[in-house]
Amino acid sequence: MPEGADAVVAVEHATATDGRVRADERLEAGDGIRRRGADITAGAVVVDAGVRLTPVAMSALAAAGLGAVAAVRRPRAVVLTTGDELVEPGAPLRRGQVHDSNSLLLLETLASFGCAVEHGGRVPDTREETERLFAAALEADLVVSSGGVSVGPRDHVKPSLAALGVDELFWRVAIQPGKPVWAGRAPGGAIVLGLPGNPLSALVGLHLLVGPLVRTLLGVAEPDAVELPLAEPVRRLGRRTRALPARLVGGGILPLADASHQIARAAAADGLVLIEAGDGEHAAGAPAPFVALGR
Repeated sequence: MPEGADAVVAVEHATATDGRVRADERLEAGDGIRRRGADITAGAVVVDAGVRLTPVAMSALAAAGLGAVAAVRRPRAVVLTTGDELVEPGAPLRRGQVHDSNSLLLLETLASFGCAVEHGGRVPDTREETERLFAAALEADLVVSSGGVSVGPRDHVKPSLAALGVDELFWRVAIQPGKPVWAGRAPGGAIVLGLPGNPLSALVGLHLLVGPLVRTLLGVAEPDAVELPLAEPVRRLGRRTRALPARLVGGGILPLADASHQIARAAAADGLVLIEAGDGEHAAGAPAPFVALGR
């Protein structure tokens, strides 16, 4: 500011005549002035530790004159989907086949979590190919698969991982849908999460198990817990928590699907509502935990 000046007039609101400038509207002292420290002051924190570097955060750091900051490397994740029944989306279906919807679900969700993700392929129902494709995937930080982790004669994921030296951390969780989840750690440090093949079960496992794991790897804090009232009553299960896709309606949450294959019904969901195990119903209007999916 020139000495003695106490306001600034925008050029589009001024008229220049004979080397002099006249404001076209009344000015007050302080108009048009951006005062030092109005955005951020010396010594203040621009971006808190433990948060994702969004485009806005990176712009703010650059504006503060910071050319580099310490950051955590994005985890490298590999996605595998299992089953001879899987075919490419858009391809005609023969008897006993389904479109591979889980590849897109896993790839896009892991990318939204902050992973550098790649598709390791579709795994056929043979022990040899299952072991080969998982062995290649174990070079990553995180392997997330769908299908093949139950007890059927063509479920080869668990024995293949055991043969590759992957130590089991747990198998099965008290959640519906999504009970047959398998987790393990490979000798090289890779973490493996085998999700069920039903798409809604995979969705639940991604957001209740894989999401918190990725945030831990990134050093990102968990979001604050949210509880919202149910728009309608929901039956409880005696021994398992129900995780249902739900939509926000009028300040409450409306469940949209309750079966593990109903991914189309979940397309309009804003999050998952969690109904704790027990007897009877979770009443309409009663609060329940809500996990946002993030669109």
